[in-house]
Amino acid sequence: MDDHPLGSELRAAIDSHIPTRTDDRFDPDYYSWEAGRMALVFWADALVRDIDRLHTLLDASKACTAAAGDGTLPLEEAFWRIDAACEKIRALLALSLGVPALVVEKNALYFRPAGNAWDRVQHKLRELARSDPEVSKLAKLYDELSEATEYRNQVSHSLSAICHTYLAPYVGVYLNSELDEAKVLHHYLAPKGLFAPGEGIGAPELLARALRTAEAAAASLEQAALMLAGLIQRHGVLDCGPRVYFVQGPDGGTTHLTDPRLE
Repeated sequence: MDDHPLGSELRAAIDSHIPTRTDDRFDPDYYSWEAGRMALVFWADALVRDIDRLHTLLDASKACTAAAGDGTLPLEEAFWRIDAACEKIRALLALSLGVPALVVEKNALYFRPAGNAWDRVQHKLRELARSDPEVSKLAKLYDELSEATEYRNQVSHSLSAICHTYLAPYVGVYLNSELDEAKVLHHYLAPKGLFAPGEGIGAPELLARALRTAEAAAASLEQAALMLAGLIQRHGVLDCGPRVYFVQGPDGGTTHLTDPRLE
């Protein structure tokens, strides 16, 4: 990651929080800040890999022909990489801002920087934005990626293959105010966001629109990564994470996010 421009920016922002040593004695807080640093570097590295892979896939998509449908497979993976990069950004925000994102489900411990944790991250971002306008810009930029992540949702659930879409038929029964049947029409329900007013619905048009969306998302992700580096440098922390309590028992024990001795 060090030789990549985005990686260098993120690594420099993370390393800016390493405490300055005044002597050769062992730092008693070493494990605390080094654990946080290692976690942030891991997720930052993964984010850079996603963005790099995304550009490779977009180049492959542009080299294909829409008529043959060859561009759909690399473009479908490109939308997966966009969605994956958004997940990395959520993880980096939660970890760097010190927002707990661990959950216990069926006595198993998971890292989930979505759901309730994401709500807490957004609350923290709103607080920071009061004095730092760059935070508002990052939050807005992240929200603008929703169109591209919706494409990923359509593809992954086989609702749309980008330029070879699938439709769901239904019969519309139209009633007047007295609930008498006025007419019956056959319709097709298209995947969300597939058809745009004034645009064609042929394979070349759909593929071109999807490619424009993916290219815009790639540019937004690069900008978001740079802004994220700035946020980490200005507001980030290196933290070893929350305490998790493991209580031994005859059935393997239980896992708790709060101290069971206080319950």
